[in-house]
Amino acid sequence: MDIFLTELNTFLFPLLVVNFLVGISGFPVISRIFSNFNDKGYAFSHVLSLVIISFFAFVLSSAFGLRSVYIYISFAVWFLINALVFYKTKLPVINNRILLNIFFSQLIFIAFALLWYFVRSHEPEVYSIERFMDFGLIKSLFESPTLPPNDVWLAGNTVNYYYFGHFISYVFLNLMRMNLGPGFFVLVVWIFGVLGMCLYSLGKNLFSFMFPEGRNLVSTIAG
Repeated sequence: MDIFLTELNTFLFPLLVVNFLVGISGFPVISRIFSNFNDKGYAFSHVLSLVIISFFAFVLSSAFGLRSVYIYISFAVWFLINALVFYKTKLPVINNRILLNIFFSQLIFIAFALLWYFVRSHEPEVYSIERFMDFGLIKSLFESPTLPPNDVWLAGNTVNYYYFGHFISYVFLNLMRMNLGPGFFVLVVWIFGVLGMCLYSLGKNLFSFMFPEGRNLVSTIAG
């Protein structure tokens, strides 16, 4: 129990906070795209916001060098864009029903993240599928001064491989201010949690669209 509380405070709490901040930072823009969803795209805002922030950081890092400060600048730019949209445009009305859907989406994320935390805590090693390569590419991003990063297999060369997904992971770890050692484990937990949240939101909304007359009951069952 003491180990869990320590890891909750050190790793899982920063994950929950940063994931929430990333999602809410892009909600004004994302809610306009998903205006027909019962949660206004709150679940998908976490993924799309992180992708957009990472793209901004990727452009800056490609032009000026790979530095974590460009990640924070990118986050600030995305936040300011959304703040401008929030104040200058008419956003969908956020009522109690929408807030309840957002609340349940967040609970689903926490539940899935904790579930996968307990599963992966019994097998934290970096092996099987492509985890070793993924770990190496993200580690290279932490150590390289420029993009593309140094090749983890061929010394003296840069990566000749698609690595934007790994760059997104690098951005997320920098936002949490977490190194790759425990961070890779946290990334796996985050992916499972956000995937569960997005699938829950998608399932609820698909059934709501298919059965509009009984959307409350059916969408809740679907979720």
